[in-house]
Amino acid sequence: DNFMHDNGTAQIQQNSRKTFETRKHQRIHYQRLSSPIPTPDKLPIYASLMSIQPTTKCLTQARYFGTTCSNRCTDNNSANLTHVDKTGKAQMVDVTTKQISERVAEARATVLVGPTIAQLIHTNNMLKGDVLSVAQLAGIMGAKKTSELIPLCHNISLSSVKVEAKLNLESNSVELFGRVKCTGQTGVEMEALTAVTLAALTVYDMCKAISHDITITDIKLWGKTGGKRNYERSKN
Repeated sequence: DNFMHDNGTAQIQQNSRKTFETRKHQRIHYQRLSSPIPTPDKLPIYASLMSIQPTTKCLTQARYFGTTCSNRCTDNNSANLTHVDKTGKAQMVDVTTKQISERVAEARATVLVGPTIAQLIHTNNMLKGDVLSVAQLAGIMGAKKTSELIPLCHNISLSSVKVEAKLNLESNSVELFGRVKCTGQTGVEMEALTAVTLAALTVYDMCKAISHDITITDIKLWGKTGGKRNYERSKN
């Protein structure tokens, strides 16, 4: 038994040596480097990148689009944009020092609805109901929500909002009129414009089931009084 065990062990060792020698000849012989491995700064690509010197434009942030005040801006210049500061950032105008006065603004808009819709409005046969009445209410609501819709508008306490919606069968259109009043330190033209705009959008919503060929046009400020600069469109 010991003789067979010794022969078996010797055979295993001999086979192991043969396998080792065979694999030794199969190994890939890499060429030994004559110099140490270069550090990253010695590599060609890295060196070329490091040779590029950054300019000031690469390191500083810039606003490519914005509104800035030129060196010629003065507080007395009415052409200045008051909703931006000297760096061009948006700001809400400080009206603390302005005098309290009665301020009124009027705006108008037109909705071209076409002959079919105009007749349906005239006979009050629209499926959604009375177009002119709903548009009028929407305009009043819009005026009161202006500061929530226009980011930099002041939250003004309005004393009066009137919106009229009239059907013009000659031009197949709905004509919208808005008049807003307050006693305060800033004007209400945005409230008047928002009133007629929301009324016009409501006309579209009430009528779009019949046709999408509806045009909202001529949204404009008609006049304003009570501030430093009054305005009347008929005179401009």
